[in-house]
Amino acid sequence: MVWTMAALLPAAAFGQVMVEGKHFELKPAEYSVAAPPTLGPEKAKGLVIWNHGRGETAASEKASPLALYFGQQGWDVYTLYRGWGNDDRTRALQIVQSGIEKAQSMGYKRIVLMGQSAGAYASIEAVRYGAAVDAVIATAPAAHGGGSTPNNAWRQNDFTMRTIWEKYEGAKARVAVAYFEGDDYYEAHAPNIRGPWVSQTLSKYGVSHFVISQPGFGSLKGHGAGQTWNFARRFGPCIYVFVETGTAPSCDDSPTTLATFRIAVPPEFPRQAGDPIAGAWQGTWSHGRYTLLAFSSETSGTRKGLYRSGLSISSERPENYELALTRQGDAASWKLGRYIYEVRPSADDTLAVSRHDPAKPDDKANALLRRAN
Repeated sequence: MVWTMAALLPAAAFGQVMVEGKHFELKPAEYSVAAPPTLGPEKAKGLVIWNHGRGETAASEKASPLALYFGQQGWDVYTLYRGWGNDDRTRALQIVQSGIEKAQSMGYKRIVLMGQSAGAYASIEAVRYGAAVDAVIATAPAAHGGGSTPNNAWRQNDFTMRTIWEKYEGAKARVAVAYFEGDDYYEAHAPNIRGPWVSQTLSKYGVSHFVISQPGFGSLKGHGAGQTWNFARRFGPCIYVFVETGTAPSCDDSPTTLATFRIAVPPEFPRQAGDPIAGAWQGTWSHGRYTLLAFSSETSGTRKGLYRSGLSISSERPENYELALTRQGDAASWKLGRYIYEVRPSADDTLAVSRHDPAKPDDKANALLRRAN
């Protein structure tokens, strides 16, 4: 299959032809874990086209955990492989358009472009040139710079990306985009600028959008943060809700976010005056999982508790565990599976939580939870 896309590309790209099998391939995604089954266009909710970063080797061209999350929710996921030497901005854009054409010919009615770095950039630019897709999900979009000195081109990334976003007026696709602290392709040099600017621009144009701007939890830093399991655990459900509804969900560390992760606050654990632990608490673990903990207010004997974690990359349903805690003054601990958990209240009405595996000293996680009721 070939597609010249003369109606969509700038004049410099006219006449170029991308040939399937030579310049690109579109085939079911591979992951670092077992892949969900491919359902086909009649049964799947739609097709996610995963667009990898620039210059990646075959071994690293695995689809992201975020793509896997969509696969677990009933979407088919295909990777669009750009052939060697076809990784420049213009050809990457043409290949994305060719992948869309192929997906449409296969019978998929709903198509989502998802990409990282150069793949994210090409996905965003494809929508700017009129690609007929339902949504674009872009993490750390960048097309300039590379090798060991990506920081040399951050200004060009900023300038060119702004000119693309400024052509989004009238775009029908839903847009989810994520920027991360310490990204040498931009955010390490001019932090806290790009995300708010994109949100303001897309709001002005009436484009449905969900912008994640340098999140402060889950150790999500650097250019590759969107490729991590932590990102998928923490933002997978939020991005999925946005793509399906067109409305940006609550996804910060506030109690309103609990509904996005299908977590209900239990009424049988009210907060109690004079008891710094009693009540419900919510927040994000350092490994990205969004969680609610609730504790009773017994002053003697065994304090009861409840542990609820929302949808995650490794869980199709919210987790829900009842706990029997051991008191240690105001603090408490319990064992769940192979892990030991400890909670300790702070003077500012927050709750410090830690989790560790006694058999694996490096297997640790922590969170600072805030009141949910």
